[in-house]
Amino acid sequence: MKKIGLMMSVLAVLGILGVLGMGAQEAWAAQDICSDDSVSEELREAAGCDTEQTLVPVAARLIQVVIGIVGVLAVCVMVYGGFMYVTSTGDPGKTTRARNILLYGIIGVIVAGLAYAIVYFVSQAVGGATGGGAA
Repeated sequence: MKKIGLMMSVLAVLGILGVLGMGAQEAWAAQDICSDDSVSEELREAAGCDTEQTLVPVAARLIQVVIGIVGVLAVCVMVYGGFMYVTSTGDPGKTTRARNILLYGIIGVIVAGLAYAIVYFVSQAVGGATGGGAA
């Protein structure tokens, strides 16, 4: 049981680092383009070098990172619930508990997905900035 908890913790941490790393790579790539004098003005404008950094894209990206973390945790809860269901050995109490855990995990994934869609829509409507990839 401790090994499974440790494995789920490691997967959650790797997922969080992956979500945080995506934004850092995009920022570094844009910074390289913005600081390079041999790059044309059109490419700099397309990369967003000449635009002011407003609060909307920063807040949208931060919210999306938090939603990504919630999504990873919800999937981990679903995996845990599935494991509990498989190892319930037909005990009605354990089976009911495992089903509830799976249900909560599914609800978590749905809530995270809907929250991401709302943040994407609002950030597009307010500032035209998504802070991340497409929905």
